[in-house]
Amino acid sequence: CVQCLLSCQNGGALRNDSCACNCSRSGVYGGTNCTACVCMNRGSCNGSVCACTPGYTGALCEAPCPTSCPSGYYQSNCSCVLCSLSCQNGGALTNDTCACNCKSMYGGPNCSACLCLNGGICNGSTCACPPSYTGQLCEAACTISCPLGYVLSSSGCNCVKGCGAVCIGAIVGSIFGILIFIIILIMVVIGLYYLLCKRAHSDYTDGQNDAQLLFVEEIEIEEKVTLEK
Repeated sequence: CVQCLLSCQNGGALRNDSCACNCSRSGVYGGTNCTACVCMNRGSCNGSVCACTPGYTGALCEAPCPTSCPSGYYQSNCSCVLCSLSCQNGGALTNDTCACNCKSMYGGPNCSACLCLNGGICNGSTCACPPSYTGQLCEAACTISCPLGYVLSSSGCNCVKGCGAVCIGAIVGSIFGILIFIIILIMVVIGLYYLLCKRAHSDYTDGQNDAQLLFVEEIEIEEKVTLEK
């Protein structure tokens, strides 16, 4: 008698007449020591049975399901089951599961979520990006700067004629400068008018004083002449 060093796994047992494993008891395992899963068509071993992928059946998932399901149904264990999921925005149910195959720019269980970033809006199969952003999902910030009198376009990274914040600031600054100039000019005119009025008043006052003095002198002369007579 020779000792057999082979160790059978997953319920397999040594044969009585040779150093080999009898894997028939394991059901879905094979190989030298019963460790290889023998399920077919991408099926997986689950204990002593095969878990078949949609569209296949049988002990080893060896047989394709005999039916194809109509629209709105999916296969489960070779039976057509109604899928209650409603795909939005052009999405469609997959053939073998109750799941939506979404078009670009949309996601989520029923394709209702817009995947555009940074405030972008889903527009059919593309993202309408806000100013300053570009890319398939509006994920990239624009790196260009527009000259005075131009602004970024409403979509993409292009400069178009327009008045942005810098332009408005320049206009407001110009208007403010003009108003300051007008105010200074008015103040200068008022000052000159005041000086002219003051000078005219002074000349008038001096003239009156001279006239009064002359009148007084004439009276004094007349009185002196009268006294001499």
